[in-house]
Amino acid sequence: ILMRGQIPVQEPQEIQQAAPEQKQDMSKYREQQLEQNLKIAHITMPPKLYEARAIVKAAGYSLVGIPVYVLGWLATMTFDSPYIKAVPAVLALMFVVVGILQYTNAQEKITEAIKMKREQIDFDLPRFVYAISQEIRIEHNVLAILEKHKDSFSDYFREEIEITIADMRSSNWEAALTRFEGRIGSTHLSEVTRGLIEMVRGSDTSVYWENLSIR
Repeated sequence: ILMRGQIPVQEPQEIQQAAPEQKQDMSKYREQQLEQNLKIAHITMPPKLYEARAIVKAAGYSLVGIPVYVLGWLATMTFDSPYIKAVPAVLALMFVVVGILQYTNAQEKITEAIKMKREQIDFDLPRFVYAISQEIRIEHNVLAILEKHKDSFSDYFREEIEITIADMRSSNWEAALTRFEGRIGSTHLSEVTRGLIEMVRGSDTSVYWENLSIR
C-alpha cells in the first residue's frame, strides 16, 4: 500500500523487456536443439516444418472429435440411458488422445533414431580406441589418425568422423572435438574425445589409451 506522498517506482525498461527476450532466447535455443537432433537422426526437414507438421497432424486428429461428438449426440439424444449418452464424449476424447499421441510419437521418433545411432557408435568405440592405442606409437596427429581410420567403422560413426574432420580443418581442433562429443552425447565417446584433446595439447596419452582399450 502506498503511503501519502510516496511515488510509485516503475521497473526499469530493461527489466520489463527481459521476460520477452528470455522467451525468445529459449525459443531460439529449442529450435537450434531440434535442428541438431534432426540432423543426428538423419531427418532432412527444417525444425519449424517438422514441428508444424507434428502439430497439424495432432490437431487434425483432435478436431475430428468435434463432428464425432456432434453426430454421436444427435444419434443418442433419444436414449435415456446415461451410459449411451456418454458414448459421444468418450469417442471425442479418444480422438483427442490419439492426437496427443501423434505429437509425442513425432518427438519419440527423433529420440529413438538418436538412441540407435548412439548405440551403434558405442559399439564401434572399442575398435576405435584400440586403433588409436596402436597408432600413437608412430603417429600423434589427431587429424591424420581420424582420416586414416574413418572408413573402418559403421556408416553412423564414419559420418560423424567425417564431420569432425571437416570441422577440424576449418576451425580450432579442440573445439571441433568438443562439438563431436556434444553431437552424440555418449559417455564412452566423452572419454575418447578427452584423450584426443589431450593429444592435441601435446600430452603423452599412451597409458590413457592402453587403459581405455582394456575396459
